[in-house]
Amino acid sequence: MEQHKLKQHLFAHHYKAWPIQEAIKPNVGYQQYIDRIVNYNGVIIAENLTNVVIAFGESSGQSVPIECAKYIRIGDDSYYVLKSDVFRINLNRLQEDGVPKDYILCGYPENTSVYHPDDMVFTYDQNWIPKDLCSILEPSYYADDPDHDDPIYVYSANSVETYDGEIISRNDAIYCESDSSYYHEDSADLHYCDGRNYWVNPEDDNVIFCIDTDQYCLRDDAYYCDLSAEYYYWESNVATRDHTQTIQDYHCGVQPEFKTLEIDQNNPLSKYTIGFEVEKDCLRDGNQDCGSLIEQQPLFSHWETDSSCGIEGITNVYSLDNYNQFINDVRSSDYTDLSTNQRCGGHINFAHRGNRLQYWHIRPWLGLIFSMWKKRLTNQYSSCNKKLNPYRGTDYHYGALVEKGRMRTNVRFELRLPNKVKNGDTLIRRFCLIQKLIECVDLYINEDFSWMSVKYDDKIDGIPDWANRYDSISYNDEIAELLTVISPQSRQRTRFFFDKAKSIIMQGYQPEEYKRVLMYAYAFQSYIDEEAPSMPVTNLTNEYINS
Repeated sequence: MEQHKLKQHLFAHHYKAWPIQEAIKPNVGYQQYIDRIVNYNGVIIAENLTNVVIAFGESSGQSVPIECAKYIRIGDDSYYVLKSDVFRINLNRLQEDGVPKDYILCGYPENTSVYHPDDMVFTYDQNWIPKDLCSILEPSYYADDPDHDDPIYVYSANSVETYDGEIISRNDAIYCESDSSYYHEDSADLHYCDGRNYWVNPEDDNVIFCIDTDQYCLRDDAYYCDLSAEYYYWESNVATRDHTQTIQDYHCGVQPEFKTLEIDQNNPLSKYTIGFEVEKDCLRDGNQDCGSLIEQQPLFSHWETDSSCGIEGITNVYSLDNYNQFINDVRSSDYTDLSTNQRCGGHINFAHRGNRLQYWHIRPWLGLIFSMWKKRLTNQYSSCNKKLNPYRGTDYHYGALVEKGRMRTNVRFELRLPNKVKNGDTLIRRFCLIQKLIECVDLYINEDFSWMSVKYDDKIDGIPDWANRYDSISYNDEIAELLTVISPQSRQRTRFFFDKAKSIIMQGYQPEEYKRVLMYAYAFQSYIDEEAPSMPVTNLTNEYINS
């Protein structure tokens, strides 16, 4: 429904102007009341208001505490509704009666679009989502009745279009490397090449059969032998392949390729770059010597010897908005899955393309990072400058966060706490984590302190409901105590970043671990921020700080 039509609908059926104005009149004029609702950098602040008047629904005209209300905006006008009347996709599955209310705040937390129920559909994965954000699934796969006529909807971001134009769920799709198309997982047309970890269509011109492995793969991934005039996939003649490198000496000076998109002033992530150091035990043949042959893969610039682990792959450099290419390169680079040992790490380097990033922009947000890799704080290779003193950021080669290139124009920061890279999925999660970190850091660079004004609907103060949904009381008392002794700024930054990193935390930890990660994040951020941390903070962090 278009905004002006929705507004007409609300006014015609649900908005009671005079009761609202009468409820406000004893305290302040109606226009003054509206003027005191301020939109500050996308964060809604009701200045000096403890109570607000509900504009729509059965409670229209009633004054309620502001924490019970939700602000909505239609066009240039501002209104309040009861939170219990608000339906938000992907956070609440269903309302009690199974359908949305008469007015809906629909979207993710940062989305304030308002939809009428007539414009919502119930999707295949059981969410109410706006129809204009959905695609219609192919009924031959998803309809129980073969004569099914009603469309079956799915959120568009969760769907793909196959090579023959069918719309299917992304969870049911297979990506074919040889024709860059999607197929349904039941397709009999594809062949899985387990040596390269991708699917190909044997009928495509760029696919070749390898006689030594009895598999199909991309022609560019097959080795040609002049003696037999045949292609080989994985044989001792690997050295004849054009795309072959050798392992270099440690810090050999080879410069990575920059795989960056053009800077978009409306997308802060486009202004930052990221690269990884992937330490592994050895190649599959057990070799780790300088000069050993190694395949050139799209994710990696080169490989070096490493004294602490074995060998180290230096990735190319990506802009933080170039997520799709990063994923494709990771999926095409199976060296990410090589074996590791306990000495291996996974350092992350990031930088601002305009050289605006400084040490003090980053340290206020690293409590969660410390929590996720707290054991690495005791490792000799990442244990220095745990207080993150900006003036010592270049002093310690083995610091938790090291500033590099301060005297040049290409300053970058090396986060040394992350541990070994188990596989490609590990790198993808860390790429997403740094995206969320940089979204927070960029606020500091631009002196935007809107994070301080964000309000949360936590049932238990300081703990997101999604981290507390299993009704576990573990860590509740410890977190409550921490919140009384750490500064409001430390608390708010930690809570803000923790919410942003929700998807990464849920992928990397079991549900019963969420609150433990949050508890240590609060404690470590207070340790970083405060000159003299409190006793509860010290009790939690000492094991990792003083070892």
